[in-house]
Amino acid sequence: MKRLHFVPLVFLALAMCVPGWAWEFNTEDDEEGWIPSNIADLRAQDGNLVATVAADTLDPYITGPMGPWDANAISAILLRARVSTDVGNYSGGAGPAIYYFNPGHHAKGFLLPDPNEWGSVMIDMTEEADWTGTVNNIRVDLADNVPEEYTVEIDWIRYMGLTLDNESFEIWDDVNSVLTGWDVIGGAFADLYDAYIDAAVEPNHVFSLGWAVKHLGTGDYHALSQPIKGGLELEKGVPLTLRGALLIPAGAWDDNASIWFRIREFNGTTERLTDPIEVTVLDEWFEFESTLELAYEPGERQALEVQLYGRISEGKHFYFDDIFVEVGELEFPDEDLYWPYNQTHWEFETPGDSESWSPKNDQDIVFFDVNVVDVNETPTGALMIDMPAGTFDPYVNGPAGPYYTTRIDGVAVRMRLNGSETDMAKPSDGGQHTVYWFYVAGGHGNSIQFEIPAPSEWFIAYIDCSDRWGGWVNSLRLDFGHYQEYMMADVDWIRMYGQYVKNNGFEETLEPWSPVGAGFSVSADQVQTGQTALKIEGQGIGTWHAVEQRVAGWDSKIPKGAQVTVRGSYYVPAASWAEGALLWLRVNELQAGTTNENIDPQPLEEPVLDAWTPFEASITTQHEPGDRGHLSAQLFSQTPAGTAIYVDDVFVEVVAEAPSEDTDQQ
Repeated sequence: MKRLHFVPLVFLALAMCVPGWAWEFNTEDDEEGWIPSNIADLRAQDGNLVATVAADTLDPYITGPMGPWDANAISAILLRARVSTDVGNYSGGAGPAIYYFNPGHHAKGFLLPDPNEWGSVMIDMTEEADWTGTVNNIRVDLADNVPEEYTVEIDWIRYMGLTLDNESFEIWDDVNSVLTGWDVIGGAFADLYDAYIDAAVEPNHVFSLGWAVKHLGTGDYHALSQPIKGGLELEKGVPLTLRGALLIPAGAWDDNASIWFRIREFNGTTERLTDPIEVTVLDEWFEFESTLELAYEPGERQALEVQLYGRISEGKHFYFDDIFVEVGELEFPDEDLYWPYNQTHWEFETPGDSESWSPKNDQDIVFFDVNVVDVNETPTGALMIDMPAGTFDPYVNGPAGPYYTTRIDGVAVRMRLNGSETDMAKPSDGGQHTVYWFYVAGGHGNSIQFEIPAPSEWFIAYIDCSDRWGGWVNSLRLDFGHYQEYMMADVDWIRMYGQYVKNNGFEETLEPWSPVGAGFSVSADQVQTGQTALKIEGQGIGTWHAVEQRVAGWDSKIPKGAQVTVRGSYYVPAASWAEGALLWLRVNELQAGTTNENIDPQPLEEPVLDAWTPFEASITTQHEPGDRGHLSAQLFSQTPAGTAIYVDDVFVEVVAEAPSEDTDQQ
C-alpha cells in the first residue's frame, strides 16, 4: 500500500482567493509578486524564478503575494527547485523553510534537492496544528550563512488540494482500488492503470515525489476524471489552465495514438474541451499546458471537470504525473472598467463642507449643514440634519463614484439621533433606517435596516451589504425614518469598509490582523462599537509591538502618488500611560529589498486619557507597486508592562488621481 502521511481531504468550495494559487514563472522578468529580502538578485528567467544569495547572508527569503487563502483547502505546498551548491550543512529550523502568516507567523522546514539536480519538494501541512483559518501569505526562506554565493532556481510553487485532490497521485485507496479523488471512465481501474509506479524502484518513471501513474493501452480511449472544486460557481470568461507532466516511450507512439488531457465545460447540451496534447518529445518527461476560457454563466454550467483521456495501442503504455488546474482572472475584469481610487470616506470636519452629500429637499429635511458639535469633546464636526414632525421618507444623497462594491463589504456610519425614542424604534418598513445604492448599469438595492440604540448617544452602525450588492455602484443614499416628532441627526462620518482592510471592528477574532510581538487579543473590556475591540497589553517601555495588515492592492494596483489614510479610535486608561510610552498608529510603505520606510513620522506622545478618541494618519505613496515590499496599516505601541490600551473601528482609504488616458472613465 502506498500513501502519504495525511488522509485525503475533500472540499466543496474554492478558497477565498483562488487566482494566484500557483506561480509558474513562465514570463521573462515577471516575478509574479514575489519580493526578495536579503537576496542579492531575484529575477524570472528561462521559465524559473532565480534567487542569487551572496556569501555569508543571514536570513535570505522571498515573500509571496497576499491571499487570503483558506488553510483547510490546502493540504500541502509543492515546489520544484534546483540549488547550485550543497547547503545541507547550513540548513536548520530557520531555513530552508516555509513561513506562513495567519495572522501570526509559523514555519515548517524542508530540504532542498541534491546540488544541481531538479527535484520536487512537498511540504505537508495537514499535520501542522497552526495551519488553520485564513492564511494571509507564505514566504520561502533559504539557507543561512552559506560561505559561498549560491543560487536557487524555482520552476514553480503550487498549493495542493485547492482545485483538485491528489494532483501528484500519492494517495491510493486499497479498499476501493482507486486513486483517491479520481474516477475511471471506460472500464475498471485495475485493467487500465498501474498506480504503483514507485520512485524508489523506477526513479526515471516518476516526475515528482514518490509515485506516478502508468496508462495501459487497449487501443481505445479511457480516462481518469475529477470535478474542479467550485467550478459551477466560476464566472463566465475566467481562464482555466491544465498543467501536467508526461513520459511517452518512443515505441508506444504511432499514428493512432492520442493523448487528450483536457478541461471539460458542459451546459447540458454542448461540451467545450481544450485541445489534445501535442506530443513532440519521446522517452523523457515533458510538461504540458492547455487553457480553456469559460463560456457559460454559472447558472448554465452543469459540469466543469478534468479528464485525463488517452488512446494507445494494446500492450503499450505511457506515464503521467502532477496534474494541476490553475484558475486565472478575467482578462478584462469589471474592476478595471473604472478608476477605483475615489473618495470612499466622508469625515465632515470642515464647517460648511458637506463633502458633496446633499439633502432630499428642504421640506423633509429643513436643516442640512456641517458644523461644530460637542465643542469640549470629540468629534468636533458633524453633518447636522433636522427633520420636521410628520416627515416622510427623508434621505441624504452621496456623491457620485463609481464604487466597485464587489470588493466592499458595506457602509459604516457614526451618528446620533436626538428626538423621540418611540420614533427611533426599528420600523417595519424596510425602506427606513437603511442604505440604498444605485447601480451604474441601472436599478437599485437597499441594505438591511440599522438600529438606533438610544436617543442622544453616539453609535456606529455597520451596515453589511456584501450579500446584497455587487459590481459598480454609482452612488449611495442614507435613508432615515418616517418620524412623527421633530428629529435631529448628527453624522460624524460615513465610511465604506472592507475594501482595503478587513475586520474593521475587531469582532470575534483578530484575523486578518497579524501580530508583531505579543500582547494582542480581542476583548469586551472597553469597546467603542460591537461586542469586542482590540486589546493591547503593554510589554514595557522601550518594547515596540504591533498588529498590522497589508492594504489590499499594495502589490499590484495602488499607484505611486496615492494618498493612503488610516483612521480609527483608541482608548488609553490613565493608569496605562507613563513617561516614555508611545502610540504610533500609521501607514507604512516599505521599499522592496531595503529597510526604507515611508511612514507618518510622528508617534502620538500625549494621547487623550480615559476616553475613546479618533486618530488619523496619512502618507503619499513613493514607490510603484512592483518596487514595494509592502504597504501596511500598523498599530504600533510601547506602554508599561501589564497595562492595557484599546483600539477599535480601523478603516483605510486610498485616493489617487487617475492617469490622463483614463480620464473618461472617472
